Amino acid sequence: MAIEPGHFVAVIGPTGCGKSTVLNSIAGLLTPTEGEVRIDGSLLHGINRQASYMFQQDALLPWKTMIENIALGLGYKGVARGERTGKSRAWSARARRNNFEQRCPAPPAGGRTKRGA
Repeated sequence: MAIEPGHFVAVIGPTGCGKSTVLNSIAGLLTPTEGEVRIDGSLLHGINRQASYMFQQDALLPWKTMIENIALGLGYKGVARGERTGKSRAWSARARRNNFEQRCPAPPAGGRTKRGA
């Protein structure tokens, strides 16, 4: 499979056909048992830092506030605390979740955890 820059791709199929395996391989979370993953022509070794990935399972940390959960990825990338807080607040505002920034996640109810509250 080859995906051209700027294109959107949907991976669909029945349960158990390997959709998650393909996505995990592209993200660098799994090493393919056959074939290879190349990003811009280079063989992928480890985590694909050029890709964003949303897990199928909710992955909020219940001991962190919503804004801390949003900022988590930026922290792993080494973004300074002030900058990641500012960017996280901007994303919170875009999703109209500003009133929930200091809340910790409640037990999940449907798609609420995808929105952060």
